Amino acid sequence: MNGWRDLTSLIGLDKLPLGKLPVPGLGQRTLLELDLQRGVSETAPGSPIEALRAMHTPVLRAVVDGLERAARDDSVVGLVVHSGGWQPPLSQAEELHAAIAAFAKSGKKTLCWSESFGEVTNGTSGYLVASACEEIWLQPGGDLGLVGFTVGALFLRGALDKLSVEPQFGQRKEFKSAVDTFTQTELTGPHREMLSRIVESLGEQAVRTIAQARGLAEDAVRGLFDLAPLTDQEALEAGLVDRLGYRTQAYAAIREAVGDADTRYVERYRKAMPRVMRERIGAAVAVVPAVGPIHLGRNSGSPMGGRSLGSDSVGAALRAAAADDKVRLQAHYVPVSR
Repeated sequence: MNGWRDLTSLIGLDKLPLGKLPVPGLGQRTLLELDLQRGVSETAPGSPIEALRAMHTPVLRAVVDGLERAARDDSVVGLVVHSGGWQPPLSQAEELHAAIAAFAKSGKKTLCWSESFGEVTNGTSGYLVASACEEIWLQPGGDLGLVGFTVGALFLRGALDKLSVEPQFGQRKEFKSAVDTFTQTELTGPHREMLSRIVESLGEQAVRTIAQARGLAEDAVRGLFDLAPLTDQEALEAGLVDRLGYRTQAYAAIREAVGDADTRYVERYRKAMPRVMRERIGAAVAVVPAVGPIHLGRNSGSPMGGRSLGSDSVGAALRAAAADDKVRLQAHYVPVSR
């Protein structure tokens, strides 16, 4: 397929019609499936060990890109989402919600089924993803843990005092709270104010998104947060779920709605496309992933500690993006939670 790309570049052939070429495994009616039980990784594995640990785990960018392209593919007739025990960071939940909502706007059927949204745990971010679907099914006996968000802080000063260790740090401003872990035994006023505002902001963002998606008033959704966790019947009566049923019933319902279709995972649907269909044409936005603690030098990682973010590696990636003629905007993307 590299030969095709080189040839079209040389003779000036428009690549867009090539998207209509028949592709093995595509072209027939397709029902996409997004299984969030496996989780979603922020970036592709950076080492063989990471690849083994992330086996069968789709990459967020591949899922979002697949949904964007599927929305324009007439052979794709719908999407079924299995949202279960995995609770994504809010940044990932919002991105998945937006991608599913955009797919639904294309007029294709969307349905989400879950055994439970947060079984005796917080299910807010998982439900936030599900709320983008046109129809939400909850297994009988499942819960809806729409309980909001929490934050915490770790303090080591007491342990250091027992070891006769006196920490000494320079602190630029009172809201720079990283050193509080070693210098304080409890939250300072500014530290508490900062964490409180973060939680309030996250909560309001979730309330607004869910209210808009489900056609409910924000005050009503905020009240449901206060009442949660909700039983299956309470969630149904509140309008947060549409049907109570088991997996076979939910999948049978969407198959009845879309008709006969083959099922394919979203990330596999995207990989099945020829490279010429998947590459960006014309102007593009460069995304430089930044994952892990920041330090000087090159990116590194370990099987236990995960990735780290090196200044040399990020600088090189940004310079490469700046030198690419197709790139019109460079975005330094840093996950807000993990």
